[in-house]
Amino acid sequence: MTTDNAGARVSEIAWLHQQRVTCGPTCYLQLHGKGRKERSIPLWPKTAQILKEWFREIDAREDAMAFPNIRRAPLTRFAIYLLLRKAVQTASTRCPSLNGKRV
Repeated sequence: MTTDNAGARVSEIAWLHQQRVTCGPTCYLQLHGKGRKERSIPLWPKTAQILKEWFREIDAREDAMAFPNIRRAPLTRFAIYLLLRKAVQTASTRCPSLNGKRV
């Protein structure tokens, strides 16, 4: 979802804090990336809406991780890989062409 819109690396999304998602007239992510580079990425309105709903669902504090694990710590890259693999398996029942693709 977010990585597709933002072009972010998995590590940037894994370590994203809720306070680094800014919503106003436009919504954007403030990413801290490779080489200590900071960048702001605008979000599509649909992506912004999904993030707002997600933050309400997890009842996150402002300084909380955007995508926490069960202990409210950052997800690992391996955990993200497993979640993505599970999502692709579920989606492939409706879209069989995913089975032959590398996601």
